[in-house]
Amino acid sequence: SLNVCIYSVMLAHRLGLDKNLLREIGVAALFHDNGKADVPAGVHDKDGPLTDAEIEAKHDHTSGGVKALSHFKEADRTILRAMLVAYLHHLDIDGSGYPQTRRKIEPDAVSRIVRIADIYDVLTSPRSHNLLAFTKEEALTAILSNAGDQLDPTLARAFAHVMTRS
Repeated sequence: SLNVCIYSVMLAHRLGLDKNLLREIGVAALFHDNGKADVPAGVHDKDGPLTDAEIEAKHDHTSGGVKALSHFKEADRTILRAMLVAYLHHLDIDGSGYPQTRRKIEPDAVSRIVRIADIYDVLTSPRSHNLLAFTKEEALTAILSNAGDQLDPTLARAFAHVMTRS
């Protein structure tokens, strides 16, 4: 989550967003996956296919993140933004991904920023299900190839620009 926070803030800074919004984005990115604490051990790093129940448990981390953040005594704008990002950071701009709801939801700009940063972090970080991490170039190519369908094309291009300059 720290990497996702750094990447998200780098992109937001490149976009020229003001410092208050940068802070909100940083907090939201830092807590975007806090709902994973309630997912049964081994589901996120399981080798092999997941069962339907495991997939549902994995997808439920988005609503679990909202629930965990709702325990803050003061639900100020920053916490509300973090709740929104926790819920929507796996939803693609074409409506694919999750959560799936009865009504079509479009992810807000901050959720779209965190989505790109999260994908980059997953692709470039070695994990049990991803033993060989992508190079920076391979990850950016994958992100840009999904721009327009799953990912915001403007944000994807801006992210690639930021990451090739760092």
